[in-house]
Amino acid sequence: MTASARSRRRGIQTLLLSVALGVGSTARAQENAAPRWDPGESTTSPVGDAVRPRDDAAPTDGVYGRFEGDLDFGLGLGAELDEGDARGTFRTSLHYFYTAGLYATYRDAFSDEAEVRRVFSLGVDMRPAFIPRWSKNMQQGPGFLDLALDSISLGLGAFWEQPQGRSFASDRGFETSLGFGVPLLGTATGPWFESRAQLAFRGSESARPEFFFLLGFHALALSPLARAQ
Repeated sequence: MTASARSRRRGIQTLLLSVALGVGSTARAQENAAPRWDPGESTTSPVGDAVRPRDDAAPTDGVYGRFEGDLDFGLGLGAELDEGDARGTFRTSLHYFYTAGLYATYRDAFSDEAEVRRVFSLGVDMRPAFIPRWSKNMQQGPGFLDLALDSISLGLGAFWEQPQGRSFASDRGFETSLGFGVPLLGTATGPWFESRAQLAFRGSESARPEFFFLLGFHALALSPLARAQ
């Protein structure tokens, strides 16, 4: 091999080595500069209007444990205020999927001088917000707010009462109410603070306003129908 050929060969080898070293340096620099992929980070490119899975996800499922059972049992103790009189109140309720249900209350006056001594009532209660709000994925959070909105209820029932100096159930009438509650733990089950405003109708008399303030507890259970599914 002539000196000229050997010189050209050494030149080509030097050029190839330089290119290889340059490519390797560039690749290492890019690897060091680029952030490593993290499963907890969004992976789509920052293009305008691009969907980012984490940012687009709802902050909560909007159920807050209410599908752990199809029956919601509620018990409450508190007081009723009625035109200056006050009565201790016990209220129980049962709702199917937190929506349609029944309620019963028993009220007993704190004072022997109260115009109405005892009252028992029974009726139906509807919470119209939960299923439409959840099905349309309209939950906003936190749980206190969503559950309070879902608890807004409309009640309609009948009552039997004992006026002062007369026998129990000597008077009767109809009642309609609007109520809501606040979950103290931010979950469907557990303690709640509840209040209701009610109108009681007695024959030709004008409607009498009544107000309830209760500390309640709610628990979920599976009915035989749900267990069979």
